[in-house]
Amino acid sequence: MGHTLDVHNFHYRCTSDIIERSDIAKLLMLMDRKQVGYFKNKRLEEISLEELVEEPSEPNDTVDVDRFLNIDESERQEEEVFFPNLLEEEEEEIPVKTRKKKKVSFTRRKWTVAEEEEIKKRFAGFLARDKCPGQKDVEKVRTQSKKYGGLLHARPRDNIKKKVSCMLVKARKNNNNL
Repeated sequence: MGHTLDVHNFHYRCTSDIIERSDIAKLLMLMDRKQVGYFKNKRLEEISLEELVEEPSEPNDTVDVDRFLNIDESERQEEEVFFPNLLEEEEEEIPVKTRKKKKVSFTRRKWTVAEEEEIKKRFAGFLARDKCPGQKDVEKVRTQSKKYGGLLHARPRDNIKKKVSCMLVKARKNNNNL
């Protein structure tokens, strides 16, 4: 066919999940229709969906749970088997999840020429070595900026670091294009 074995297995042999779903459907239908006893010693592959869809021949065909589970009368008295009544409608209080408030989105602020110049001045060593500064380095520059009346202290640390990184990338592109 012109494709790999993996492609063949994936597209042409992808029935495992379909088979599992049909087997689960068969089991649920058997339990829902109380026909588990009719197919007692059969494998699921041997049971067809057509057999399950057909109505039972006798209207009062029910499964004897004790016989099916092979429980003697003496054992039944010793062990009480709990069968929940699923037909009764019981009201339960379902906890309602409250939605979390969305974080306030920030609008982007364009870098001013003065801020870019301050970045070039304060990070000149990093720009010359073509190295991105670490968080500690950015924090030092922010404290210096605040101390000497600069503009960078108002920007978040990560934004400053990203801006320096972008400036380095632009410088590399310009150097490669020359």
